[in-house]
Amino acid sequence: KHMEFHVVNSSMLLNAAVAILFPVLSKQIKESVHFHYTNWNSLHTHLGKEALPSEYGGSNGTGFNFEKLNRQLFDMEGHYNNIIRFGYELKPHVDRSKYAKYFQSADKSKSSKKKNKNKKDGIVTEE
Repeated sequence: KHMEFHVVNSSMLLNAAVAILFPVLSKQIKESVHFHYTNWNSLHTHLGKEALPSEYGGSNGTGFNFEKLNRQLFDMEGHYNNIIRFGYELKPHVDRSKYAKYFQSADKSKSSKKKNKNKKDGIVTEE
């Protein structure tokens, strides 16, 4: 599967890093990454104008509303923190046997934490 990356509006720092790293990258990576900076004509040779928002010289309306996206992400911050902190529980209808190895390792780590938590005076107790 061939994927290409098109970088636009890159910063001076990224441009400097690319200038240093690009010569040592493989030919395949070099052919897959395209830097257009603010040259929209160069971008249009790879992507049609109809696929791009107007700020990139395209005809597909305006791009992302970053303020709205940022607000939505921050509104869900508590939810994301809980997923990171406690993990994500599969819905009851999901076939857990497909993921058994992941649950077994998680169960083992939970039980070892309980053992350590209940250790007193050199005696290990289990709940």
